[in-house]
Amino acid sequence: MAAPGTHFFPGDGTILNSAQPLLIYRAARAADSAAIERVFAAQASPPAWHDGVFPWQYSNPHAREALGVACGSARVIFGGPNGAEIALAAGDVAVVPTGVGHCGMFASSDLVIVGAYPASTRYTTAIRSVAISTVALPAADPVLGTDGPLRTLRPAAYGSATCFLEKTPPYRARRHLAGNSHAGLPPRLSGSGGNRPNPAEAQPD
Repeated sequence: MAAPGTHFFPGDGTILNSAQPLLIYRAARAADSAAIERVFAAQASPPAWHDGVFPWQYSNPHAREALGVACGSARVIFGGPNGAEIALAAGDVAVVPTGVGHCGMFASSDLVIVGAYPASTRYTTAIRSVAISTVALPAADPVLGTDGPLRTLRPAAYGSATCFLEKTPPYRARRHLAGNSHAGLPPRLSGSGGNRPNPAEAQPD
């Protein structure tokens, strides 16, 4: 497997982002949800949901997130409004650092993304001040394991503040997978196999 593409997004005043790199694995695994789930589960990132990417900028302040494209294609802006638009195809995996913004710009009608978080992830729905830099690295890269780039790449220089205040948006429930081991996973949008969410139905406050 080829080394993943790396993208760094420092804080720019619009979204916190991270000193850690976004990793994009191309054709990492078979374009099949069960195959992607097995890979994530084997690397201590239990699969948590099937869906798409929200059509607004948001980030996860509590954990890194693995996004495996099981079917279809998408274009996602990572790193906030001033970030980079990246095309994702079936079989690709994006490993999104804690705090890095992402926003779905396009989703094919058959898009299905498998989302996963490190097994130790805990989530709170309270308004909170979060120190992104204190979130520990996962035990393993969700694609290549304990020796993968997630644990070996050096972070970029990062001069922005590492704390911010966030209020959890009132999302509808995402289709969480049965039997995942996370405590208090965030509620997300439901979908019929990953169709782009309708912003008229559910928007952040």
